[in-house]
Order: sequence, then C-alpha cells, then structure tokens
Amino acid sequence: MCGIVACITHAGSADPSDLIDALSAGCSFRGPDYQSSVTVTLPQASIYLYASVLHLRGPETTPQPCTVNQTYLLFNGEIYGGLDIHHSQSDTTALATALSQTRSDDEVVGVVGRLRGPFAFVWVDVGGGSVWYCRDCLGRRSLVECEGWLASVGREGWKDVEPGVVWKRDVKSRRTVGYRWGEHKALVKAFGQIAKERVGVHAQEYRALLHNAADKLIHRLRDAIRLRTVAPGGPVSRIAVMFSGGVDCTVLARLLDDVLPDGESVDLVNVAFENLRVAGEGKYDTPDRKTAFQSFKELKRATGRTYRLLLVDVPYAEAQEHRGDVLRLCYPNDTVMDVSIGLAFYFCARGIGRWWSPSEDGEGAKARTEAKVFFSGLGADEQLGGYSRHRAAAGRDDEPEKETEAGTRDHLHAELQLDLDRLPYRNLGRDDRIVSRWGRECRWPFLDEELVGWLCTLPVDIKCVLGQSAKSLQDVLGDDLPGDKIVLRLAAQKLGLPLAAREKKRAVQFGARSARMDEKTSRDKGHDRA
Repeated sequence: MCGIVACITHAGSADPSDLIDALSAGCSFRGPDYQSSVTVTLPQASIYLYASVLHLRGPETTPQPCTVNQTYLLFNGEIYGGLDIHHSQSDTTALATALSQTRSDDEVVGVVGRLRGPFAFVWVDVGGGSVWYCRDCLGRRSLVECEGWLASVGREGWKDVEPGVVWKRDVKSRRTVGYRWGEHKALVKAFGQIAKERVGVHAQEYRALLHNAADKLIHRLRDAIRLRTVAPGGPVSRIAVMFSGGVDCTVLARLLDDVLPDGESVDLVNVAFENLRVAGEGKYDTPDRKTAFQSFKELKRATGRTYRLLLVDVPYAEAQEHRGDVLRLCYPNDTVMDVSIGLAFYFCARGIGRWWSPSEDGEGAKARTEAKVFFSGLGADEQLGGYSRHRAAAGRDDEPEKETEAGTRDHLHAELQLDLDRLPYRNLGRDDRIVSRWGRECRWPFLDEELVGWLCTLPVDIKCVLGQSAKSLQDVLGDDLPGDKIVLRLAAQKLGLPLAAREKKRAVQFGARSARMDEKTSRDKGHDRA
C-alpha cells in the first residue's frame, strides 16, 4: 500500500511548499515502512512526487517513486491478475516496467485495462510530457484531485478521481482526456448488467439451484480470500477482520481458516462506542458487541483455528476528540453518516482494545492488533439484497399494478443494478483513507472482480427472496433462514455457522452506536453536512 502526493507546478504558479508538506504529512501514516520524494523537471513544468510505502507483498520493500526508463510511478494497490509478475518481483516494479515499454496511448490503456485488483496510481511519462492517473473500476483505493494536485488524502473542496477512467494530462497544453471502462476497446469490465431472470421459489428446481449456488459461492469467495492472503513472498502479515458478528464478516473469518497456514491466528476486531443517549445497559453492550460474542463462539466451534476477539471500547470524550481527524479523512465525503461510519472504521482500524475470551471474567489484557491487513464484508449487502431499500423495491413489485406482463421483479432488479453501478462512486475511497490512517490496508473479498461478475449472472431470487415470496421460503427450504442475502446465509449454514446465518442486517453506525451519540446530535439526519 502507498500514500501518494503529486503536484504539477507551472511557471508563475503559487509556491506549493506548504500544501506539499501538509499532504505529505497526511499521507505519511499510510506508509510507515518507506518514504521518499522526487521532483521531475520538464520544459513546461516541474512535477513533485511523494510516496509513503506500507510493505505487504514480496520479499523486500519496493522504493517509490519507482523509476524505469525516464518514467516515474506512484502505485497504491495490489495486482491479482492481468500482468506477469515474477515471484521475486513486486507489483509496483512489474507495472512500472510494463508501462515504460508502451509506445502509444492505446498501449498504456491496454496495460491498465488488463489489471485485476484494487489500485490507484500516478505515472509520469517524461518523454511524452504527460501525467497518467487512474483508480480501478470499483474505486477501491483513494485518489483525490484539485487543480493540478493528486493525492491519497485531500482537503475540503477536493473531489474523488472518477473511478474506471484512465486519465492523461498533457503537461504543456494542460488538457486532460479520459479513457473510460466500457467505452475504450481495451477497457472491458469484468462485470456489467445483472441478470433479470427469476427462478420462482415454488419451482421444482429452486431448492437444488439455490444449494448449488451456495456451494459455488463458498468456492469462489474462498478463492477471492486466498488471492488476498498469499503473496509472492509468502503469507501476508497477520490478518484481522472488521467484526460485527454479522453473516458477511463471519463467513470471511470462517473461510480464512481454509486458506491460512495452520497455526496462524486471526484477529477479530469489534468496536463499541459510549453513547450518552443509551441508558440502562452496560456502557459498551452494543448490538454488534452481543453478536460478536455469539459469532466468535460459533467460529471456535466450527474450526480448530485460533481466533482472537479484540474489543475496542471508545469513550464518548475520545470519540469527540478524534471527530475532526475523521472528518478530514472523509473528505470529499462530508455528511453526518460519513463521519458516523468513519468513526467506527477509524477506531476499529486503530486496533487498540482488550482481548476477550468466554472465560468467567470475560476480559483480557489491554492489547493492540499487529495486523496490517483488515478484511471487510462490504459489498455483500449491495449485491445480494441486504438493505431495506431492496425490501421496499420487492414490495413495489408485489403490487399488482406494478407487475409487468412477464411478472418480472423489475423494481428489485433495478435497485440491485443501481447499487452495483454506484459502488465505485460511494464510500470505498473514504474507507481506504480512514483505515490507512493507521498504517493498515482494507481488503474487500466480496468486491473481487471475478466474484462480482459471477454474482451478476445469478437469478435475482437466488441472491435474495423478499416481499411476498419470502413467506414461502421456509416451507420450500425446510428452514427459517431470512430471505435477504439468502445464498450467503445458506453458505454460512453449510460452513457450520447457523447462528450467524440468521443475524439481521444492522448498519455499522447503529450496531456500534457511533451515530447520534448525544442529545445535541439526536436529530441529525444522515445526509446533513457534518
């Protein structure tokens, strides 16, 4: 992982030194293992490049900016496919070499279009007098911009670099052009339109098809996790899971047992906030804390793996003390909801708490997780119908006047498609900025390109059964699994997690109680400016 700062300065421009210092300091937390900068001088401008590196893959830390044949690369991410990488070579070096060998715009776009994995980069081609930059088509790594500046963290008024576009800025003319995924021949998405097909819960083959899909989901999700845990130099550093005890994160924790070496433990990090508006309970007895205890015990029963549950308790005063830092990391996201969610991720990623075990006293010593990689279950709700808006859409489909002649679930399908289409533009950059503040990296197996593409092919009611059809699901399956994310819930049950499979969806800010923490904020709306 890397922190990136790039600044293009033309003759007569204001002195950028103060902002360079501020942005470099903000990005330094992202990469504590190596930091360096270089100024590239072109006839028309000078380009300042700064990188901070968190070493996660390969036998040695790769210095950045990475220089190959009069080109300079700042790379933040991982490459899981699309580029031949020697076992002793880093992703950064492999990409820098491939880009340096290109001779045209189409060849540059072709290299980028083949990449699989989360990334953001800035590449300076001195000979071509151009600066190229890009975020992957799902926007899983942060890169923000403002008038000649590019950085992993920004300021108020900056904007996210649009994901899924390979941008080229000509330094001399100061013109920028973009090559978009789905429009350029070399930029082909691994996913696109989701299937409208519906099997029908009462169809004879429905039960068998659902079970088959659950088995395939386990297999494909396990492969996505394996990609994110094995590197050319061996297993990554100790792994943690952002752990609410819900079905998404518990399935990830369970599948980590299948891919990690024997003897390697997994840290499950659960965060709870002191909320002044909640009385009559223990200060940190939040809904997510209770489900974390339950799912932790279930994981211990289902596997022989050592799981360590880290309880992160956040006093009200401490949350308020750090709120300003969280808001700055959220930019350009700046709503009340962004900060509420950001607070939960911020303290979770800081990873300072106390170990817990189901012993009589229930508490352990104060500790800090050493994990550099945090796994998150984000992406499951969006793709598998886990939100209340999906239930509302299914309800509209149940109204007779809303049905089409073919009886298809148009509103639910449209809502699922909308969630997929806007995934790159929502919160992944924000989450990357917040988690990286502590020199850690967040990974999202549910957003693996191949997995997303496969999920797009599933019939809607294999992914979720909502509305009137949900009432028949128990009779059809002979089970009481909820209908949202049904294929994932069935997969969880097959993995020996029957309790987690039945846990209801809870937004993190309410499960951890990081939202509306006092009477002053009790009437705040999520979309209000923070």
